Amino acid sequence: MRFKREISSRLLELSKQFPAIILTGARLGINESSIASSPFLGQLWETLVCAEFRRRIKNSDQYGALWFYRDKRAREIDFVYEQENKLDFFEVKWTSEPLAKSIHSMTEIYKDMSERKKTLIQLGETFLLCRASNSYPFADNSQVTNLEYFLRPR
Repeated sequence: MRFKREISSRLLELSKQFPAIILTGARLGINESSIASSPFLGQLWETLVCAEFRRRIKNSDQYGALWFYRDKRAREIDFVYEQENKLDFFEVKWTSEPLAKSIHSMTEIYKDMSERKKTLIQLGETFLLCRASNSYPFADNSQVTNLEYFLRPR
């Protein structure tokens, strides 16, 4: 029960800064007591990350674009961030203890793109953005990072 309260309070704490998250949760019938068990928790987390990404791009002095990617084989990447002719890939998961399989599609797409000879844009880094307590190297040369580390000033 304590774990559920911590999740609820953390997401509600973040949602105070993001009224769209509160509105979306209310429309889905999610409240403080039901958020931890909601099937929409992952989607709300992705929405929060997307909002932060967009805010970061808007407040940046440099051009940046945010994309979703799906290929013909239905493999997806949650966010592709383009800046200065470089693409960074982000997979977003609610977990605090990520598994290597969480980034399988992203790493396969990255490998496919890197094997192409006619690439106008440089491939950057791959990240798994989750609720881990710190940032660390992960499978297939990816980096696990949390929202606080991701949002730090650069």
